[in-house]
Amino acid sequence: MNVWHNLTLKSSCLLLLVQLSGCVEGPRRAEPGELLIDTTGRYERATSASNLITSAVKREGEFDFVFFPTEGLKDNEFALIEPGMSAEEVEKKVLRLYKAGTDYDKLRVGTMRGSTIRNFVLNRTLETDRHDLHVAGLRYYIRIVGGLPQIYNIEMDNGEALEDDRYYRIAISDGEYFRSFPGYRFRHDFDRGLREERGTTEDLYATRYLKSYLSHLNEYGFWDDPRSMVEVEDQGVVAKPVKISEIQGISHISPLQGYRVTTTGVITMSAYSSDEGVYEFYLQSQESDWDDDPRTSEAVLVRVRDRGTITHGLDLSQRSLELDGQVVEAFEPGQLVRLSGVVYEDLTSTGMTRTSLSDISSFEILLPETSLPRPIYLSGDRQALADTALTGLAVPVSTQIPNETISSYRGNLNQKLGLNLADGIDFWESLEGMRVLINQPTIVGMGGGQKDFSVGQGDTKGAKQYMDLYLIAKDSASADQRTLKGGLQIEEQRQDFNPEIIKMTDHHFNDIVDSNYSFEIGDQFDSDLIGVLGYDINSFGGGEYIFFISNESINFKGLSGFRSLEEKPRTSLIASEDHLTIASFNVENLSVEPDEVVSGKVSVGRTSEIGRSIVINLRCPDILNLVEVQDNNGDAFSGDASAQATLESIIDAINRANQDKQGTEYACPHALDYQSINIDPKQNQEGGEPGGNIRVAMIYNAARVGFESRGQSGPLDETFLLPDGSLSANPGRVFPNDGRFSGTRKSLVAEFSFKGERVFVLGNHFNSKGGDTSFWAAQQPPVFGSERRRAGLADGINDFVEMILAKDPQAGILVLGDFNDFSESQAMRVLEDNDLANLISYQDQDGRVLVDPRDRYTYNYAGNSQPLDMMFASPRLLSLFPEMEIPHINTDYMRQVADHDPIVARFNFAAQ
Repeated sequence: MNVWHNLTLKSSCLLLLVQLSGCVEGPRRAEPGELLIDTTGRYERATSASNLITSAVKREGEFDFVFFPTEGLKDNEFALIEPGMSAEEVEKKVLRLYKAGTDYDKLRVGTMRGSTIRNFVLNRTLETDRHDLHVAGLRYYIRIVGGLPQIYNIEMDNGEALEDDRYYRIAISDGEYFRSFPGYRFRHDFDRGLREERGTTEDLYATRYLKSYLSHLNEYGFWDDPRSMVEVEDQGVVAKPVKISEIQGISHISPLQGYRVTTTGVITMSAYSSDEGVYEFYLQSQESDWDDDPRTSEAVLVRVRDRGTITHGLDLSQRSLELDGQVVEAFEPGQLVRLSGVVYEDLTSTGMTRTSLSDISSFEILLPETSLPRPIYLSGDRQALADTALTGLAVPVSTQIPNETISSYRGNLNQKLGLNLADGIDFWESLEGMRVLINQPTIVGMGGGQKDFSVGQGDTKGAKQYMDLYLIAKDSASADQRTLKGGLQIEEQRQDFNPEIIKMTDHHFNDIVDSNYSFEIGDQFDSDLIGVLGYDINSFGGGEYIFFISNESINFKGLSGFRSLEEKPRTSLIASEDHLTIASFNVENLSVEPDEVVSGKVSVGRTSEIGRSIVINLRCPDILNLVEVQDNNGDAFSGDASAQATLESIIDAINRANQDKQGTEYACPHALDYQSINIDPKQNQEGGEPGGNIRVAMIYNAARVGFESRGQSGPLDETFLLPDGSLSANPGRVFPNDGRFSGTRKSLVAEFSFKGERVFVLGNHFNSKGGDTSFWAAQQPPVFGSERRRAGLADGINDFVEMILAKDPQAGILVLGDFNDFSESQAMRVLEDNDLANLISYQDQDGRVLVDPRDRYTYNYAGNSQPLDMMFASPRLLSLFPEMEIPHINTDYMRQVADHDPIVARFNFAAQ
């Protein structure tokens, strides 16, 4: 057996700098009146050069804080500065220290909350494992041991603490790594957390601020001040080689975390991440080295950084190696290798960690090619598991996937002494990094790619450049939780949130999953999939178990074609002389979106497609509650909160679609005269996408339904009941000044007439689940803080319903919309109280249900089909033989016009 000592260590001090000035430890005066500044040690601490430029930006731009990336500094450069330098002197002598004119130099400016700033500094440091942010206005010190912060202090430069809820004015680099996807703008909440300043007409650059600053500089600042420092350490060296199972251990945190270890294994999958400058590969023990404990994984992720190493780093220029006259590339699958590195636990925003080996100091190839370990067989089919003996596949005890409980533990999983393989989160942890085989999986969810409606109808314009698929292995889910289409529902009463779902994504490990492919819920692969079960940090900083497919021979070109709206489900609930139809549709941040001309042809925009869906799939309901209607200019902050143009564009799209379908079965079955109902919100005060001013609005068919406008209700005007039981304002808002509705979308109430009866419709969009902790987080059980607020909203709506019923016990009332909660939740039970019944789960005295239990969903999140949109009816409407359907035009298919399915109900007013 040949042992290759292939890769060498690099010195951290460049020879050229030594020859010029030695390894400069900090700024010093070169001559009277001059000051030496340099970039030495930029990946470990603040430098005099970075302190200078961030101070210049802070002073000249009057910012509270400035963030300048280490990548914006050139390596080991120095310059002499003095007061009163000319622009030419600055350009020639000083700017060469910086990557002037690049995207790293370009700035974004805005305001950000103190809590977001603190999390950004800490998490960005942990994910790069180095000093990556140079600052002004702040000081920070972070000590990292094995990927986890042992000490960190982040405060203002005057020693005061950051105020969590205060917004500070900041300037931050707009570098390539900032804009890329996935990139830190997503992981650190910059898209939602940074309130950008509007109206700036020219690009802002840090070096331009520096030129201005130096032009009127009269005295030196404290540029040698140690504003920030990152120390990366380990806990020592384990003298003897260890097995990978010893590195992983029997719990979520490695017992060797922070120690430098030497181990041996076979590379099973490898890739280079250009975004992070890291070679990554999975290393798995040969089967002869496996232990007998199914709780220990036999594989681990190895990360070899290409740039900016703080201590040890491999010379990746020598990846091409020669042995016996043959050139071999290192880090290739099938190589048996021995390496030394520090055991890291890479922290995610959920508090969970990914075990890895980083800071690699030695690497040896023991065999250039050997067999890959056999995959672990994953299935819910007991017979399939038994039959694996015939195929020679390894079948450890833990191969039957748990399908009920994500975690039964109470407390922090990182403090748990041993994994419980009956819990989904522990089961997947026991397989972290290992080769697995998924038995003929079924697709239960999709994300990215062309999941959302794309203009062009057949081209890829608008497609997202990533694709996620959510899978379940054959027979791993119970039959009663499968949807009629083949998806997978949650079971809230049993607290079953489907731990058996496996996420598969395109990734730098492989590109088999292409963003142009098309899938549907229920698609099943006719073969098994082989790959690695990894734990990866997603675009928003959270961690998740992900399957990286490796069997490239599989025909993976998409299992279904894209379906038109005509091919998707259509409601059978059609309005007639005696039948009133009412629907609700979350149209997902919809604003005016005209059709486009692409390649010489008219290409349908999303507004037009939603209009077509209302005609084709909803069959032109009499009353339509619309959720997430944006103002006329979408997410722009200019203008006001008016949505009149948005609503007119929707109605125009409906009319055009109906005209286009005249003479076919897809045309509306009755005359159309849609009118809009809307109260503009108080600008930028009711949540949703910043600048979008989303609200609940309605349209109704005036050719069939009566509506008497009453009053001119504003966003905070109260609505009450007149002595005759009618609304004081029609439309009106429900308790807009009540603290229960503060900071969220106000509910809209409108009074209609049909067949001589009054019908009250209350449209809602309750607060989201934002702020709830994840089912897959370290702290168990999860905390659903948002539910209490929804319960308050539900109580307010029920109070208003009681006001109506107090005036007229026989009033027809329908409460509908997007409630952002499950049908059996506490908030929905509060909403029902004694006055309303939830039509999605309603069962009459004869046991008749309106919606099949396997069809009760309007949204799909990470493969979980779930009901978020519902209708609640008063006793009078329940007496009118109610019917309800959910046309799944979005959740089950790609090319979705919105992220929710619409819901439709019909009532027979001829019934007595």
